[in-house]
Amino acid sequence: MLLKKGPSPQTATNKSAGATSGRLRETAPPPAFAPSRAYPPLTWSRPSVARSFADGLGVISRAMGAAVLLVATLVGIGLVIALLMTTVVRALGVDASSGY
Repeated sequence: MLLKKGPSPQTATNKSAGATSGRLRETAPPPAFAPSRAYPPLTWSRPSVARSFADGLGVISRAMGAAVLLVATLVGIGLVIALLMTTVVRALGVDASSGY
């Protein structure tokens, strides 16, 4: 019981679903895309064997440097722990060299 006198929503959807009255519908062309910034084209330098070899050596040298630094740190920590243990044992009055 609608008070509005017009085409029902059902008939309006049926007409728009594809029932045209013999003429083609005109559609507006899509808006042209205009980028806000103009970027230069992407370019890559061609890698040479020497450049790849140098990059590889750089990575290897950094990894070896990190490994040497890690080992040196662990040895230092071990020395500090040994000195602390020796100090504690000597403070308790035990002579560790008497066992030899």
